Amino acid sequence: MHFPTLLASSLALISSGVFAAPSAESHKLGKRCDNSATDRSCWGDYDLSTDYYTEVPDTGATVEYWFELTNITAALDGVSRDVLVVNGSFPGPTIIANWGDTVIVHLSNGLENNGTGLHFHGIRQNNTNQMDGVPSLTQCPLAPGESMTYTWQATQYGTTWYHSHFALQAWEGVLGGILINGPATANYDVDMGHIFLNDWSHETADALYLSAEIDGPPTLDNGLINGTNTYNDSGSRFEMNVTSGESYRLRLVNAAIDTHFKFTVDNHTLTVIAMDLVPIVPYTTDVLSIGMGQRYDVILNATETSDNYWMRAIPQTFCSDNDNTDNIKGIVRYDSTSTDDPTTTGFTYTENCDDEAIADLVPYLSLDVSSEDTEDDEAVTVGKVDNLFRWYMAATTFAVEWDDPT
Repeated sequence: MHFPTLLASSLALISSGVFAAPSAESHKLGKRCDNSATDRSCWGDYDLSTDYYTEVPDTGATVEYWFELTNITAALDGVSRDVLVVNGSFPGPTIIANWGDTVIVHLSNGLENNGTGLHFHGIRQNNTNQMDGVPSLTQCPLAPGESMTYTWQATQYGTTWYHSHFALQAWEGVLGGILINGPATANYDVDMGHIFLNDWSHETADALYLSAEIDGPPTLDNGLINGTNTYNDSGSRFEMNVTSGESYRLRLVNAAIDTHFKFTVDNHTLTVIAMDLVPIVPYTTDVLSIGMGQRYDVILNATETSDNYWMRAIPQTFCSDNDNTDNIKGIVRYDSTSTDDPTTTGFTYTENCDDEAIADLVPYLSLDVSSEDTEDDEAVTVGKVDNLFRWYMAATTFAVEWDDPT
């Protein structure tokens, strides 16, 4: 999906006004550069060297969204099941803002029988902690039929996502992208927006929960790329059309519940430019390792001249069980009129559940981290207690008190 299409479908309304400033100092956005395909390094009077922990543009602009959560029946991979959706779609609409904008999200809970909340993953929320959207921690669950409004400032830039933090709703479909425009560490021609990678079951996550408590994570049936895939010759693939010689920014999000993916596009090298809202010194790879919740920005250079190529999201069997491991695929097409499946071969890689090499993940802006006077060493474990799997931190397991957020 091209960026203009994302923008048109975003339901954003632009209005004047400025939200209360965060701890970072705000300044009016100047016009030093246009952030064009030939120079993505600057953003008005700001650039990649700006310390976004202490300084943020003051755009004076607000982007505003209205989201409604509902229950539907959908066949995302050709197999029908119950799905929870945002504004009727999976993934939900993308929140699009510029670095420094104020973001307002009006959330209406139209679900049949669940409370909810909306978390903006990776957004710092300095001075707006109550807008973090985590039931039992920063708010009470939003009951069916009720609405609330979240307001925060985009003090960071890059790629992230929003999702419910109530029970398992994020993996039933309550999720969508957050795209905050700003500078980038490499140039590109086209912003293709988000590409979500999900694992998927033909039963709901809630239906699998009781067995998972006793037997551990179940084997999942399939996976999705941007909310679609095939299964037993039904369903459809995600498709991306490209033009030879152009470069495309892909905003990858692993939104899986229990899958570490390797992401590749046959015959194409990826240039990695950001991870988890942090611009990095660009590096290239054929195979990108992406864990649950992680976000990577990559540039795909359309170096071929024709044909179709598989885009692959491959579950790693060392830490993920999936019945459709070799068939979670999309299609990159150089000819938009073609309907043929690719015949290309994937890259060779080492099966593992490791992150990308730490030596490759070098922040473009180097920051000093001061040492603390004290250190806490808290063990995190998982095991069976009373025949149920439980996670523990410092010998304590989390007990939710919905009506008493901390």
